[in-house]
Amino acid sequence: MDVAAAPPPSSILFARGVIARLAIWCTLRIAVQEGWGGAGAAEKRTWLASVIVDTFEEQSQTPDDQYIEELLLQIMADEYEAIVEDGSAESVAQDIVRMWEETRIGNADSVTKFEQLAQNIKGKKADVQHAPQGQEDEWEDDDGGSDDDEEEEEEEAPQLLQPQPQKKNEAEVDEDGFTLVKGKGKSRSRDNDNVGNVIQKSLATTMASTSSAPVAHNAVPPPSVSSASRSSRVAPHSHIKGLGLTPDGIANVDGAGFIGQTNAREACGVIVDLIKSRKFSGRALLLVGAPGTGKTALALAVSHELGSKVPFCPMVGSEVYSTEVKKTEVLAEAFRRAIGLRIKETKEVYEGEVTEMTPTESENPLSGYGKTVSHVIVGLKTVRGTKQLRLDPSIYEAILKEKIVVGDVVYIEQQTGAVKRVGRSDAYASSYDLESETYVPLPKGEVHKRKELVQDVTLGDLDSANARPQGGQDIMSVMGSLVKSGRTEVTDKLRREVNKIVKGYVDQGVAEVVPGVVFIDEVHMLDIECFTYLNALLESPMAPTVILATNRGNSLVRGTTDIVSPHGIPVDLLDRCMIVKTEGYTREQVGKVVNLRAIVEGLKLGSGVSEKLAVEGERTSLRYALQLLTPASISATLKGRSQIEAEDIGEMGELFLDAKTSAGLIENAGGGKFL
Repeated sequence: MDVAAAPPPSSILFARGVIARLAIWCTLRIAVQEGWGGAGAAEKRTWLASVIVDTFEEQSQTPDDQYIEELLLQIMADEYEAIVEDGSAESVAQDIVRMWEETRIGNADSVTKFEQLAQNIKGKKADVQHAPQGQEDEWEDDDGGSDDDEEEEEEEAPQLLQPQPQKKNEAEVDEDGFTLVKGKGKSRSRDNDNVGNVIQKSLATTMASTSSAPVAHNAVPPPSVSSASRSSRVAPHSHIKGLGLTPDGIANVDGAGFIGQTNAREACGVIVDLIKSRKFSGRALLLVGAPGTGKTALALAVSHELGSKVPFCPMVGSEVYSTEVKKTEVLAEAFRRAIGLRIKETKEVYEGEVTEMTPTESENPLSGYGKTVSHVIVGLKTVRGTKQLRLDPSIYEAILKEKIVVGDVVYIEQQTGAVKRVGRSDAYASSYDLESETYVPLPKGEVHKRKELVQDVTLGDLDSANARPQGGQDIMSVMGSLVKSGRTEVTDKLRREVNKIVKGYVDQGVAEVVPGVVFIDEVHMLDIECFTYLNALLESPMAPTVILATNRGNSLVRGTTDIVSPHGIPVDLLDRCMIVKTEGYTREQVGKVVNLRAIVEGLKLGSGVSEKLAVEGERTSLRYALQLLTPASISATLKGRSQIEAEDIGEMGELFLDAKTSAGLIENAGGGKFL
């Protein structure tokens, strides 16, 4: 078993200093002792130290104090719901940057100083009322002992949420007649029985959701980029939209982006019917053919035919040979990522046009200077009526981030406090022909309403979310998190627990399982152990659709010395496969594919270009012909033309050789004997 290399002494020294400096930060100390971060407030402080150490260790350029200050402020706001305005984060950031520079040269003066201060305040409690600004070493005796000792709790197993019947949350109205909407921090509790929290916990970094959830901070997020300024990436199979079959199952000559492969497409259509009728369990589809004949395109088309929300998980056989996890674990993870879970949730929301937005300020409890927003009054209007809401300060921060002003149409989730700007009310629409603003009609119905939301997650997301270790509170736990493996291996016990909870949601009717597609290209690269495990996965009750692809004939089964089998696959797995053959493309078909890709990539072809590329594709390969398109368009642009001409193709053919030509040149030059 491989043992991770120990971190250098300077890293350990710096981590000790960061932990000690955070321990004497008065604002963070108050947040921990008052439980602002929930039950795991002390654990979050240790996690914060590891994030800071990672930031310095992983970035090529040393972060400055402003960067660290922004990181501290963001994590305090997200994890402890504290808006720090007393300026203490700046001094903490400056001390951390100075410690980094000193520890690099072996100077431990600052580390020793902060550790001594942290030792002096251990077992004492911060006085919230009387601690002056910037003074972080005045404490009041507390016989209750250290908060770290009280909060420290080592978890032996991942905490999974048990399915509970959803309860309708009644709106809370205060004595002044305002409807109270609490901050999104209420959704951070580990014991919250809301189904949406399971989804958000699993997809903290992968799913774009309007609801708020704890975020794994590794750095301050970059500024968001407007979707209007993004250019969509053109993938090799962007033109594939399906199998292109008629209702009778007959392949169109050119349909859904597919050219040719009529027999293979019709065979895959039968497979799709078997999958939809739930009669394909325990079997796999094997696509065999030469390179560049559309095997990956067929697998993607099958996924499109099953539905737009069906998970598609592609991989190649060589991916299983990882130094971090076992080969069988890679296969199991791919299968779990291809099984979707669609959760339907009803949320209480407030929706309407903003008619009033009045923040109310009060004295800052963290310092004797300045004021902070205690709450904000927001008025919402719909066709049916109006309502005034008293909102939490954290929701006001979300309103400011969304740049919401009076006249905007918004909706606010009652349970999480998430705010979403829908657009500008059409009552403010002007007479301009072209505007950047999006105008929406005044919402119908009442301000307070219920909305049905559908969110998608995979079992692989649930596995990884619950497999992350929590860690301890000591220095070795922090340093261990720095050198631990980048991937966490999920145990079978955890997967059984996740399956049990998923079954509970399905039985309640709030979720449904959506089997997806696992596509394993170059399947002959798997070895005998993987093939054996693949047989077991195919027989599992929650198995996705499995599509395999290979370009080998009779070959040795990897991992053996004497077993030769068709396509390099053991016979027992071949017996489970329905084999479909792909054929090469004719000159006419290559020309059609070239014209289709030119349309997808937005390129204009001159006279004779598609014919010239069709000849090249027939002589060499379809992939080579398609690869000449974009370089030729660049050449045409440099020459001041808007379309590609035949001479551009000829010039690119001289610059970029095909495999047969390049191999022939080397063979003729030196007999193929170069080292």
